[in-house]
Amino acid sequence: APTTCTRPAVAFRYEHDMDDRGLFYYIGTQGRTQPWQNPAEAGWVTATRSSEQAGKASDLTGRQPCTSYTSNQPNSWWQVDLGAGRLFTPTRYTLRHSNRPANVVWRLQSWRLEGSVDGAEGSWRTLDEHANEPNA
Repeated sequence: APTTCTRPAVAFRYEHDMDDRGLFYYIGTQGRTQPWQNPAEAGWVTATRSSEQAGKASDLTGRQPCTSYTSNQPNSWWQVDLGAGRLFTPTRYTLRHSNRPANVVWRLQSWRLEGSVDGAEGSWRTLDEHANEPNA
């Protein structure tokens, strides 16, 4: 059966990295009606990751620079469940990571952005992929 969304569609128009026009900002301000809160920490979305190393999974939906990463293992992942009734088709996204030369070994060089309507195994689709990007 097709998935239906009970809320009206909202368009997010990218202006620049970390602007106030993105999905997590929208959810974190309850539709731009409240002061910003990290939506994962507020319980409005669920952030998880494959392992706990530094920081916490909710750092992914935050707006403050921080040190947060998984264990250095193949196929590590981060995930955000937007919750029932929220469908989202990204056209752009911002990925923050260390850009200091001293942290070159921690710099993200390969990643895949995937999406799923229901999170079920086999339902994930690749939306964007980057491999071995030394200047990412």
